[in-house]
Amino acid sequence: MYCDGHIHILPGLDTGPFLVDESLKMLQELQDQGVRRIVAASHYNMERESVAEYLARRKRSYRAFMNAARDEGLTKPQCVPVAEVDFMPNISHIPNLERLLIPNTRYLLIDLPLGKFSTWMMRELSHMMHKRKIYPVICNTERHLIYGDESEQKRLLGLPYAVYQFCWNMMTDGEFSRRIFRLYYEGKTILFGTNAHNAYSRSPNMRKMSERIVKLHGESVFKVLQLKTNAFYDPAFS
Repeated sequence: MYCDGHIHILPGLDTGPFLVDESLKMLQELQDQGVRRIVAASHYNMERESVAEYLARRKRSYRAFMNAARDEGLTKPQCVPVAEVDFMPNISHIPNLERLLIPNTRYLLIDLPLGKFSTWMMRELSHMMHKRKIYPVICNTERHLIYGDESEQKRLLGLPYAVYQFCWNMMTDGEFSRRIFRLYYEGKTILFGTNAHNAYSRSPNMRKMSERIVKLHGESVFKVLQLKTNAFYDPAFS
């Protein structure tokens, strides 16, 4: 059973699909490719709404999506909605941050801003981890390996207990796949997702990527990486 560990599929929440019909097209495409587990990310921004407001809005979207999938006769997906938290100053101090954790874990999916991995980010992460026992899943880690300098990358990749999520297409790039393997062999927890946002220009393309990954690295590598993503999120589906 394949798992898409990061996809924007819930309708009307953020930069993902606006209408539920497009969400269903994405779901059908995923199911045609053998994906049964979906980690449905959607952005949370503390400057736009409270945690309670976000969760209420997400709940409505999730229900609309699941009900529409049932009405269309699609296989019921194992779908867990998670918050992709926009990381900004004072985020570690907001009330009810724990309500945004990945279900049944102490992990929080965070979207770090591009640019210098600065002191305020380290301060926020330190408070989050040591005072609140909330540990980061760094989404789209490849962005920081592309744009950050060597010292910033070292600080980011040296965070205790951190988990690093990459887009699947990074495994089709020779240089990046070597860097990801290096992190894996260093004992880091590495997760993967399509980061798809719609059914057209940024559609879920697991089959295409899996075929390229198998060709480049072998079927066993793809299966192991899938198993790791599945295993990390397994408590969220229980």
